[in-house]
Amino acid sequence: MRKIVLLLILSGVLELNGCSSENPTAPQLTGNNAVSSIKVVINEVDVGVPDVVEIYNAGTDSVNISGWTLQTGDDIAILNFTLPAKTIKPGGYFILSEGTSAFSDPVIYLGYSAEGKSNIDWSYTTSGAVVLKTGSGEYVDCIKWGDYSSLSVPLSVWSGTLVDLPEAQFTLGRDINSTDTNTSSDIIPLIGTIGRRNNSHPIIQKTELKGYILGHQYQDFITVASPAQPVEYSVVSGSVPPGLTLRSDGYLQGIAATAGDFSFNVRVLDSQTPSKPAFATIGVKLYDATVTFQKNILLVNGVSWSTYGSEIRTAYAERAFWGSMTIDFWDVFDTPSGGYPATLPPPLGHGAVPLNILTEYSAVIWVGNNYDGDLPLWNSSPVFLYVKFGGNLLLMTREAKSFISEEFRQYLGITWADVASSTAIKNCISVYTGLTSISVNANNTYVDVFLTTLATTESKLLYKETQTFSGERGLGVWKRPSAGGEFRQTGGQVVLLGFRPYRVSTQNLKTNVEYILHTFFGVQ
Repeated sequence: MRKIVLLLILSGVLELNGCSSENPTAPQLTGNNAVSSIKVVINEVDVGVPDVVEIYNAGTDSVNISGWTLQTGDDIAILNFTLPAKTIKPGGYFILSEGTSAFSDPVIYLGYSAEGKSNIDWSYTTSGAVVLKTGSGEYVDCIKWGDYSSLSVPLSVWSGTLVDLPEAQFTLGRDINSTDTNTSSDIIPLIGTIGRRNNSHPIIQKTELKGYILGHQYQDFITVASPAQPVEYSVVSGSVPPGLTLRSDGYLQGIAATAGDFSFNVRVLDSQTPSKPAFATIGVKLYDATVTFQKNILLVNGVSWSTYGSEIRTAYAERAFWGSMTIDFWDVFDTPSGGYPATLPPPLGHGAVPLNILTEYSAVIWVGNNYDGDLPLWNSSPVFLYVKFGGNLLLMTREAKSFISEEFRQYLGITWADVASSTAIKNCISVYTGLTSISVNANNTYVDVFLTTLATTESKLLYKETQTFSGERGLGVWKRPSAGGEFRQTGGQVVLLGFRPYRVSTQNLKTNVEYILHTFFGVQ
């Protein structure tokens, strides 16, 4: 939350209803009444500076919140703040802010928690939760965001899928009617409306639509968060790709006829009176490619020959990354001085790998590193699109988090733990029958590891590290989607080995890679 907002509230610029510390004339409920009669909701949360929670009385009775508890959870602690003797009238708001200043309605500074802290450690990059309870401990309301799990509440108070972390300058809150069904679907991002009705402008959340290929039916949706649904979409300038049409309900559909990078400007109008707009430039990339998966394996090198010299040359000379399999080769770097090891075929090309090359292959092995410029070329290669189409990917790299987008991370079902650590990993222990542990050489550093508990049953933990971090950490994972890829039922598989593949036992790695390619990916 921006500090100026609280200053405006305190100076009376924002009009608020029915916040009082005196006895109201309307019927009054206290914290000891049955919780089912209480219609107070957590209406909006701001995780900026300061951290702020807005509560709103959506009922028809005044409610005495004396002795209630606001419970907050962040990545450091769970805190319990006791609310003062206040009454919130029907349609009224209170703004609960971290801090120890003297409060003036409608702002209540929470002071010190029962744990002796006055600072809530929420941020735009970490998950969290807030819970409201009566004085007798009954649950009133809850909002969680991210993958926060340390605060448990009854399913009758909170359930549903994860709420995305709020982006900077946005808050999290309910719709214009403060709808509360006790599920995560009630919560959307807002352009801060702390202290008033949630009549925010809509927010266009998705501005880059999925890439696709010519000649096939295309459909994607421009996601919008709005407190006043439904919304209506229209193109105000630019042109959608030839063959595609933007419907008024936000779907871009059709059969694309021309390849290229396209952008067009869209306006969204919500259902408020008068309507509030939002504008954004929408981008979509279309490819002229044929999806066949008929060739065997494409091995892509992303490790600098000049920097890693003998290490990377030895790994290739000993066929560490593909074993006895037949491969074609692509190098994101230029040809090294002295040429390639004799075990490698001539490269098909250099730089980013085009989609029409990727989709020829049943499997792609990408040896990455995030050094000397390989990461931008990975980002320019539509590898995840290849996976979604039905390609199978083996990615071996240090600093894996840099290679894995948020959508890709969710696809794998991993949760990052210790990232970019300069501490060298000490082991790589197999936890999957058929694979063997891999001996780790010295200086296998800057390895991004993840929690060993995975978020999807379609993913299996393959390897873990047991000596370096505060607890076991994941080093390898295999995702096999039950539905396969869009153009191949046995595709869409990904194996991530998150370490420096040139600083492990080449024989151990080769044995395991052959098993992965043959048993998981079905490559002969």
